[in-house]
Amino acid sequence: MADHYSILGINPGASKDEIRKAYRKLAFQFHPDKNPSPAAKHKFIEITEAYDALMSGKVKGKSNAKKNSSAPAQNTMRPASQRSPETKLNYHAGLHKKFMDLRAKYNHPKFIDQKKRELYSSVKRMINIAIAIGIGVNIVPIIILRPVLLGFTIPISAALVYRQYLYAQRKKAKADMLFGPDIYYSTEELEEFFDIDPEAEQH
Repeated sequence: MADHYSILGINPGASKDEIRKAYRKLAFQFHPDKNPSPAAKHKFIEITEAYDALMSGKVKGKSNAKKNSSAPAQNTMRPASQRSPETKLNYHAGLHKKFMDLRAKYNHPKFIDQKKRELYSSVKRMINIAIAIGIGVNIVPIIILRPVLLGFTIPISAALVYRQYLYAQRKKAKADMLFGPDIYYSTEELEEFFDIDPEAEQH
C-alpha cells in the first residue's frame, strides 16, 4: 500500500509548503470538476486523504509503518474515512460548491474591493485588540503600584493575546482562501473553512 508521501509524489519529510504545492497541482489535475473520469475521482479521494493526513500529522509512510509494525492497531481515523468513495466525493462536492458559491459572491467585480478591505481590516483590528489587551492588562499593576500582580496578569494576558491572535490568523486564512488564486481545497480544509466538526457529522 502506497504511503501518503508517495501518493503526492514528494519525499518523506517534505515541508508543509511542499505538501501543499504538490496537492494543489494534483487536485487541479484530478478534481471531479476538471476530470470526471472514475479513475480521476478515485485518485482525487486518495490524494485528498493523503494531504489531510500529512497536514494534520497523521503520517503514514514506510519508516512510520516499520516503527509501528509491532504495535497494536489503533483506530485514529476520522468518521469521514469510513464513508464509501461515492459518499466521500458527494460530501466533498457539496462543500466545494458551497465554497465556490461564496467565493463568487465575494469576488463579484462590484464588491470585491469592498469585501477584501472589510475582511482584511477586521483581521488587523483583531491583532490590534490583542496588542491592546496585552498592554492594558499588564499596565494596571504598574499604575496602582502593585508590580507583584504582574505574576498573575502576565500569564493571563499572554493566554488572551494568543487566543485572539489565533482567531485573527484563522480569519486571515479564510480570507486568503476566498481571494487567493487556489480554488481546489481538501475536505478537511473546507470543513475548517465552514467551521464544521467532522466528529459531529453523520454522513
